Amino acid sequence: MCFEFAETRLWRAVLIRAVQDAMSKKLDAEHKADARNWICKKNLDFEIVCAFANVDSNALRSAFLQKEGKKEINKTKLKKTGEIK
Repeated sequence: MCFEFAETRLWRAVLIRAVQDAMSKKLDAEHKADARNWICKKNLDFEIVCAFANVDSNALRSAFLQKEGKKEINKTKLKKTGEIK
């Protein structure tokens, strides 16, 4: 039972890292794009990792896209007010 819990936590950490990488301001564009594509595009590896992590892949993908969309909306608002260029 402990092994199953530890294994689930490991796979969740993989998913967390992918989301962090995709949203990072410190990583190069290529690395961010790789992480984003892994999350957003349907692929078997992502589905398997989600299954091992006991996470609904579609729910995670939707939550990521929603969060990313809000980030873009906020950036647009700031551009309109002149706070960022």
